[in-house]
Formats: sequence, structure tokens, C-alpha cells
Amino acid sequence: MQAIAIAPVTVQHNGATIELIPAIAEDLKEISHWVTTTSGTHKKKMKMKTGLQFWLKSMFTNKFDNQPYVLHQRRNPNNIAEWLKFEMIYIQAPHEY
Repeated sequence: MQAIAIAPVTVQHNGATIELIPAIAEDLKEISHWVTTTSGTHKKKMKMKTGLQFWLKSMFTNKFDNQPYVLHQRRNPNNIAEWLKFEMIYIQAPHEY
């Protein structure tokens, strides 16, 4: 699969300029642990990437909320799935060095 270049969106937060990109489900996950299957292969188990900061963009106004949010275990996974479905979650773009 070929990567698609996405131009970051620039937002201001507390006097800082932050470049954001739309999140995909994989951006919000990290490896929890590995398990060995009955066939002897290894499979990774994923969990929510707690502590990840994200921004929500309104589907109606096309504007970002005034503050960032943080992923944590008490956050409703159904909300996260819906926000991802409607491309409302943005995360900080990776830094280029």
C-alpha cells in the first residue's frame, strides 16, 4: 500500500503553533503484549495509546475545539470510533528533522 501525503493543518494553542494531521485508528493504538498462537506464531495485542493528546474538529463548523484532549482508559471507545469514522480526530504531525 502506498502512503498518501497529507498536508498538516496549523492551529494556535497557548501561543504555540501546532501542525495537526487527521488520525487513523492505528495512531491511537500501541502494542500491549505478544501472545503465542497454537501454531507457534506470535501475534501482537493492541491497546489504547494512553496519554496521547488529540484535537477534535467539528463536522458542522469545520473548526477545532479550543483545547486538546487526552486518551485515557475511561474515555468511551464508542465515541473514539465515531470520531474516527467522521475524521474528527487530529494528532500532532510528526516532526521532520
